[in-house]
Amino acid sequence: VWMLTGDKTETALNVGISTFLVARDTRLSRYLWNGREPNGVALERQLRQDLRALDMASTTQPSCFSFWSWKWSGHPRREAEDSRAETGSEGGDQAVREPPEALIVDGEALTFLFETVERQCAFIRLCCACRAVICCRLAPHQKGAVVSLVKKTTQKVTLAIGDGSNDCNMLLQAHIGVGIRGNEGNQAFNCSDFGVTQFRLLLPLLLVHGRWCYRRITTVILYIIYKNFLLVLPLVYFGFLCLFSGQRFYPEVLAQTYNPVLTAMPITLYGVLEQDIDERASLKFPQLYRLGQADSFLNLRTCISWILLGVVHAAIIFVVGLYAFGYYIIPGPSGQPFDMWMVGTVMMAANCLVANLAILFYSFSVSAVTWCGIAFSLFSCLVLFFAASTATVGGISTGAIFLLFKASPTICLYVLVACSLSLGLLWFKRSFRVAFRPELYDVLQRHEYLGLPLLSASDRRRLRLFEEAAEDEKEAAGLGSESGRDATFQTTAGRRADKTAKPTIEGREEPQSSRFNRCFVQPFRRRNQTSKKGEKGPGLSTGFSVAEPAPILLNLQRSLSL
Repeated sequence: VWMLTGDKTETALNVGISTFLVARDTRLSRYLWNGREPNGVALERQLRQDLRALDMASTTQPSCFSFWSWKWSGHPRREAEDSRAETGSEGGDQAVREPPEALIVDGEALTFLFETVERQCAFIRLCCACRAVICCRLAPHQKGAVVSLVKKTTQKVTLAIGDGSNDCNMLLQAHIGVGIRGNEGNQAFNCSDFGVTQFRLLLPLLLVHGRWCYRRITTVILYIIYKNFLLVLPLVYFGFLCLFSGQRFYPEVLAQTYNPVLTAMPITLYGVLEQDIDERASLKFPQLYRLGQADSFLNLRTCISWILLGVVHAAIIFVVGLYAFGYYIIPGPSGQPFDMWMVGTVMMAANCLVANLAILFYSFSVSAVTWCGIAFSLFSCLVLFFAASTATVGGISTGAIFLLFKASPTICLYVLVACSLSLGLLWFKRSFRVAFRPELYDVLQRHEYLGLPLLSASDRRRLRLFEEAAEDEKEAAGLGSESGRDATFQTTAGRRADKTAKPTIEGREEPQSSRFNRCFVQPFRRRNQTSKKGEKGPGLSTGFSVAEPAPILLNLQRSLSL
């Protein structure tokens, strides 16, 4: 977390401590401009020492099998050990020290560190290894330069939060800008991507609306890829029969309206209304946000899974149609066999039905609006089938739709078999994953909506459901709450005197919802009541009290670090 402010050094540090961005016992490295030493000699020396301490702490010595590569190829720890003796006489005790956990940099020192590319890379590397960076006495263009450098160097998504006109450059440079409408005007609110009226609304913005939007967008992208494979691949399979002459068997009207009309409504409603986990459960279990950071919904594995699903469904639709309306098969009582356009019309009907119903297997909040969207798509299919059978719209028409009604039993049987095989395979795939390889949201859905008990302790620790499991893992790794590193971001509500004792209310075990209210809701209610009485804490220029962001930042950082 970076804190970019124009306040003085002492003010910025006090704000960081009061919001629990840094703790009083945090190993803090200060990069402040010292005009007595020309050319920033002290800053360069301090930067080298911090990087050397970082290499010593993060790089382990190789085994005996790779000793020579460690000795001769410039291993980072080898270089750090060799340079320790050289700087021992100059740096004294500072030559051997632990790496910093937080940095504080002023504007003049930041200008010096950004003069060369080497200093920029070294400084960004050190900052990324810290838990917090406080930049004070910054000009508006320096805030934007810091965000731009972090965005280009780390190749990660950056989010900037500001409330004044001085933050506009920073909000525009970040991937996502969140503006707060406060006492300093609406400049930041107007130029940002998202706007809130209070800082506390950042929690539902990220954990609820942000996660919903990410889940919707990823599914929409994958579904569009899937349904286009479903449309095109039957033509590829047909190429093996027509020797790849380029002939298509879909009527032109149906092929052109497949994406904008026939299959557009269900996925549009999904992208607007889908909520896999409701707002209460999303705030109750902030660990769900971690799935988005890990790219669990949009990665190479999921893309390949959807592509293979489209390949298999297209093969089922084409092969079943080939055997149902192939050679020497008279589907109707008139004795007239189906031509290419009639078979293409029937396959398009099965294609549209499978594509419109497949999204239901990925929808968790199916409502009457969703069913109305599917009904509208199927009704559009029927209307366009009639239009494609007329000479005015379909060009050279064979009256396919009228002949299809005469052979309705065969048509219905084909559509039923093709859709049952395709959707049955999708149902088996989804059921197998939920039963044997459940994701975090699957477990929470069964627990919240069906009332089923949670998994065992090992599964809860594996899925990172509770903060207690994460704290136990930290203690097992030697990073318990006794150390300063873990105590930096430990909330008052999250500290427990006894690790084995459960929070109770009058002798009874406290439920999860009560703990959520105690950690989130009650502090906000007390703070709002205090503000109504006119009692304000040490104020910031952003229009909210210094103590207000504390539970937000703490719970966000603890939930995102699980």
